[in-house]
Amino acid sequence: MPYRRTLHPPTLSEELAEFFGIMIGDGSITRYQVVIALDSLTDIEFRTYITQLIMGLFSLPVALQFRKESRCAVITINSVELVGFLVKKWFTYGQ
Repeated sequence: MPYRRTLHPPTLSEELAEFFGIMIGDGSITRYQVVIALDSLTDIEFRTYITQLIMGLFSLPVALQFRKESRCAVITINSVELVGFLVKKWFTYGQ
């Protein structure tokens, strides 16, 4: 069973709206994870920005993986609480 990290949901803000936009464009969720996929070569600065945005909004650790065969950088947040927060905000699994 995944370890549950306590999530203190952020208040509505421009940063949260930006995170929602990033999720709509590049993100998806499963029961246990939030995943954002980016181009590993052209999105280097954006990747750093997103990582800092997530840590600032949710105070959760972020994992970064690279898939060299597809030039993909994957940002992963393992948090059932964050998934639940996003589902309450009208996101759906696989989105």
